[in-house]
Amino acid sequence: MKTLLMSACCFFAATHFSFAQSNAQRNKAIYRELNKAANEYNFAAYGKFYADSFEIKGLGKGPEAAIANAKRYWATFPDLQIKILELIAEGDLVMARCEATGTQKGEMMGIAPTGKVGKVAHWTINRFNDEGKIIESWNLNDNLSMMQQLGAIK
Repeated sequence: MKTLLMSACCFFAATHFSFAQSNAQRNKAIYRELNKAANEYNFAAYGKFYADSFEIKGLGKGPEAAIANAKRYWATFPDLQIKILELIAEGDLVMARCEATGTQKGEMMGIAPTGKVGKVAHWTINRFNDEGKIIESWNLNDNLSMMQQLGAIK
């Protein structure tokens, strides 16, 4: 009986680990797909990646808020490309360390277009729901470096 009970516990522990691990891997693959869609300016695909409950303060909820946010960046940097350098996933979270490169052709934080190319570090952490859609996101950009590259500050 003891051996049977231990075998069952090991089976369920391994099954739970396998399920959590597969969700983490699935979420990384979804994030890679989102990054590809963004780099191809395929904002129409965002409905596939963001849950209706996803919210960006001041922009709204759902995929529409994510699209509005992306369009703000691409209006300023129309050739913006985000390269994933590293992805780390655990449970329902995916952390991406990225490098964003683009030419400033639109106004940014009160800075008129400079035509200069900037390259900055970008980090994002995204929480996924059980359906594989992003429900929360936290982002950090190296804006100081960007302002220096654009000549706004020394």
